[in-house]
Amino acid sequence: MHPTYKTLAACLVSAVSLFAAVIPLHADADIRWLEKDFDFGLMREEAGPVTGTSRFVNLGPDSISIFSVKPSCGCTSADFSDAPIAPGDTATVSYTYDPRLRPGKFEKSVKVRLSDGRRHTIHISGNVLGTPESVATLFPVDAGPLKLSESVLNAGNVQADQAPILFVNAYSMPLDSISPAFQSSNPALVVQPKSKKVGPGEVSAFSLNLNAAKLNTFGPVEIPVTLTPDPSQPDETYTLTFKAFVTPDPKRLAASQKGKHPRATIQQETIMIPTGANKVYIQLSNDGQGPLQVLNVSSASPAIKADKLPKPIKPGKQAQIELTINPENLPKGPARTQVEIITNDPGHPHKSITLTNQ
Repeated sequence: MHPTYKTLAACLVSAVSLFAAVIPLHADADIRWLEKDFDFGLMREEAGPVTGTSRFVNLGPDSISIFSVKPSCGCTSADFSDAPIAPGDTATVSYTYDPRLRPGKFEKSVKVRLSDGRRHTIHISGNVLGTPESVATLFPVDAGPLKLSESVLNAGNVQADQAPILFVNAYSMPLDSISPAFQSSNPALVVQPKSKKVGPGEVSAFSLNLNAAKLNTFGPVEIPVTLTPDPSQPDETYTLTFKAFVTPDPKRLAASQKGKHPRATIQQETIMIPTGANKVYIQLSNDGQGPLQVLNVSSASPAIKADKLPKPIKPGKQAQIELTINPENLPKGPARTQVEIITNDPGHPHKSITLTNQ
């Protein structure tokens, strides 16, 4: 390297070192936290809001002040003084957590901003033992030592290529940790706990993941799930129900039909049930170019049942779907109920009609 360049490089290094020595970086070394993160431990909801504090010492040569303190959510409030903090003095940040209707573990943060622009984060945590009223409001389903947010989970309409995930929250009542166990009655539904153990007053989430492609069926699906809250007491079990309405994947249907798609047409979207009748018929036409197959016919009403599905309907032909009506199971007075029809029509694989007695 040319001597001139060596001299210039040396001068630049010296200048950078001098600049770093004269201009202090904004580091935590200018303050020292005496207490920072705060754990409230086990607390009772009925005791009301609780307050904790964090303190720091100003180690710098100049006075500073607290510019702002912002909790991460509305369940926590904060208090501080914006008075100057002289070198060597101590400042206090206080924060109050309101446990009302918040049983279980919590982790929150409190953002502290100083007058020189530096920011610090205080982490607060604890575990709230809820009141019976609070637990009953948030977790209304009784499962012995566990209280559940719900016992019936409905994924709604699900295509056969989808895999929806639903969650159940559970609150643990015992004073000792327990390890709840779940058993699905169908391998297409996998139940997974967030954690293997649930401690006293803790809220744990359990995921229910449905792989609809493994069901090999269409229409309404109900899968019972057995919950054993405490495996040390295997005879104490409870049942949850996972529901879904499964329809074919239109893209896969179209791909399998090689351009000759069926098209389902229903002659009447509303059908009157004659007084005392025990049979009703739905006229279904195939206005497409490929065979139309009825995959499932169902109704939420126990009074209506499709005993036998028609054979594949050729293009340009029609067939009847026969429904058996049990008048004793129909509600008294005017009634309207839906009948769901699933076919291999890729354009509209799911169609609904209405049965009415008025």
